[in-house]
Order: sequence, then structure tokens, then C-alpha cells
Amino acid sequence: MSKFSADRLEGLDYDFTGIPANDGGMCTGKGYVPEPTKAREQAFRALAVKVGKIAELPPEKQAAAYAKDPELGDEAMLTALADFCGGHPSKEELAQLPPRALLAFSQWISTEVFNPKDSTTSPRR
Repeated sequence: MSKFSADRLEGLDYDFTGIPANDGGMCTGKGYVPEPTKAREQAFRALAVKVGKIAELPPEKQAAAYAKDPELGDEAMLTALADFCGGHPSKEELAQLPPRALLAFSQWISTEVFNPKDSTTSPRR
């Protein structure tokens, strides 16, 4: 009989070192994202719903929709992602990332938290 154990979940380790930073240096973030609390998950999901609704708008209306909601500005989004991650990585470490790397990290952490896979089974489908 198999049983579930939390040690079967993959860790939430990240390493931004070696990625060229926005300021011309190198990114410095490296560590472990602590398991998000229910409150942090709910806040992040609420923000994702807002972003999703804007993404459904025609491209020419999206920029205006983002501009109308201060919760969706660049600084607010960095803060929300850092809060979701419990400050690991920090907002400053996230801000160092170039746009594609930031988006990739955001998608990775979202998938790992909201669709975790058992490290003893085959990859996600």
C-alpha cells in the first residue's frame, strides 16, 4: 500500500546567479521558497484572476486596463510575487531579473505551488 508523504514533493529551490541582471551586473538571488501559506496563495490567485481578465481583452485595450489598476503596475506585481514567495526571493532579487527570466520564474513557482507533482512519479502531463 502506498502512502503520501510531504518529502515526495519537489523542493522550491531557485538560483538566479549567472543570469545577467537588468543593471548590467549579475543576478544574486539563490535560495529556497518557503511553502506559501493559504493567505498568500489566495492573494496571489486573486491577482492572477485580474491579470487573466485583462489578457482576454483585445491587445489594444490591455495597456489602458493595466494603467487603471495600481495593483497591476510593475512595482506592485514584483511586490505581490515576492510576498507570495515569502520574501525568498526578495522583491529586489526579482527586480534584477530580465523580463523573460522573471516571467519564467513566475510561471515556474505558480506551477509548482498550484499543480505540484510527486517527485517519485513521471513528469507533469
